[in-house]
Amino acid sequence: SLVRLADSLAQLHPITGRELVESGDVLTLDYSATQNGQPISGLDGKSRLVEVGKETLLPGFQEQLVGVRKGQTIEFSLLLPQAENAGDTLPITADFRVTVHDLAKKEVPLLDDEFAKDHGECETLEELRAKVRENLEQMAERRAEGQMHEGLIGELLSRNPFEIPPGLVHEQTQQLLVDAGVQRPENASSQETTIPESVREGFSLRAKRQIQTTVILDALVGQIGLTVTAEEIDQKAADFASASVEHRQQIEAFYTDPTNRRMLEGRLLREKGLRAVVEKANVKMVPKDVAAEQGKD
Repeated sequence: SLVRLADSLAQLHPITGRELVESGDVLTLDYSATQNGQPISGLDGKSRLVEVGKETLLPGFQEQLVGVRKGQTIEFSLLLPQAENAGDTLPITADFRVTVHDLAKKEVPLLDDEFAKDHGECETLEELRAKVRENLEQMAERRAEGQMHEGLIGELLSRNPFEIPPGLVHEQTQQLLVDAGVQRPENASSQETTIPESVREGFSLRAKRQIQTTVILDALVGQIGLTVTAEEIDQKAADFASASVEHRQQIEAFYTDPTNRRMLEGRLLREKGLRAVVEKANVKMVPKDVAAEQGKD
């Protein structure tokens, strides 16, 4: 939305003449968390910007900061959200240590025609609104398409159940934890971990689903006999490169490697396989207002 766009372009101005934190301040702080004296991976940060009053970390975290003095270090405990579904007898808590370094106020630009010209490449605010509305509609369509694909894949897996080797699931889980920043790469092969079991279980389920999806779509591609041409691979690689001007050369070089081209080929084949499933499923995209009317009948 336009409000989010303006908020993302806000400027920070240091607060002078006041040292106590108030709601609405943007703080620069260091924080870390432990459980039973052991560091919790993923719950630490240095020079992190946090706007007091917005839940950007954990419920209850912001409230602990109001009234803290600039330069002060505080300690407090919070219940981890994942503990609600962890199935443990005792709640899982995180012991935080937070140091507030700087206080600032956020200045959000006015939403007017000048804003539209400077940040939206439009002549008027109304044109920018129309542009943002169109982008939101496209995002909603992509989200609906993604949900439909997930539903179809779920149906394929339920009709063709099979198990994945635990070792493969573990390997993919470790990679997902690293990609999400929950686990550091150097600790991926270690047996020791401070990651709550409920968090690891969630990543494990996601890893298993990813592997199952790849296997079922690869089988479908082989059964139908789909292929991908070199031109299609080149075009997709070019699309990726064009989408990132800053890293264009690195992306182009990445897809000249035969291994990476084979990975891209597999991705394109699976996308073709999924499209084939959609066509055979005869899925209809029903507008939200139409679906609501049908629900009344």
